Amino acid sequence: MDVRALSHAQWMALRNIGFGGELPSGQLDQSYRGQSTVRNVCAVDLALTSGMRLTEWSTLLDVEIPFSGGSGASLVLEACAKNGRRRRVYIPSSTVKAVELYRGTERKSLVRNVQDALRRKLPTLAVVTNVDQAAGKLAYRHKGLDRREKFALIPPEVRRLLVAVNEDGYIEPLSLFVGRGGRPPSQRRWHQYFEDANDRVATFANEAPTMPSAVTPHDLRHTFAVVLLRSLQRRAAELERSRRRTGVGTISEHIVHNPLLTLQRLLGHASPATTMVYLRYVDESDELIQRAFESWSDNTRDYAAYVLDELEAQSS
Repeated sequence: MDVRALSHAQWMALRNIGFGGELPSGQLDQSYRGQSTVRNVCAVDLALTSGMRLTEWSTLLDVEIPFSGGSGASLVLEACAKNGRRRRVYIPSSTVKAVELYRGTERKSLVRNVQDALRRKLPTLAVVTNVDQAAGKLAYRHKGLDRREKFALIPPEVRRLLVAVNEDGYIEPLSLFVGRGGRPPSQRRWHQYFEDANDRVATFANEAPTMPSAVTPHDLRHTFAVVLLRSLQRRAAELERSRRRTGVGTISEHIVHNPLLTLQRLLGHASPATTMVYLRYVDESDELIQRAFESWSDNTRDYAAYVLDELEAQSS
């Protein structure tokens, strides 16, 4: 596996210049004609800070990231995960805020403007009849059949069709990311957005950092893995230093605090050998680690601490 982890400077260039329509100076490029800028920046933030695969983050439902009140969010992936391997994903508070900004601005406006298109497509869509947020379940009718499923078990092809219709006939897509026509962008379309972002950054080659050729959605997953692994290693080292004073840990403690096993679990890898590849890259991203985890943290804990606390709770 070829791991391509972005440096912090490369990530910021891709995000702000490529997707965000900014100039290298940080000012808005008045000549930029890209569409859905807020959505696309939100999407790449989500990809980088959660480690999700394209199939996973591009098919998220809006209800899977509830309004947080300033905190992060966690959700379960299964039907959209590779090989249906169930895992829990944490989304940092800064990324949830980006989602809420997108919801309240660009997404809201686009959905309002595509009502006619959605109304024409309604007979082919899956119409939601009930959302049970507390139970994490959703009831819908599709092709004449009524179904009730947990969010995590709804397959990607159905997720793309889910809509809710209110009493006034207003149609609301359940997909978090919405494209023209009211349907979520396809994976092919997302790859095109990345190509466009790469091309835009390349036009500022003399002012932007040197970039890898053709950054892809999966490169953001690699970056997440390298950043998190290094942070988990530091956290594990701190725990080992404290253990010398308090005694020998149990086998379960060693398993819980093993950085590679933790990363394997978060990424949904079937084999530890796949995760081991990232070890070669942990010494190359100090600046990215520092900056990324500043934005991934709440007031008291960084992301690695959150992950370890969650795993400890699950093993107790």
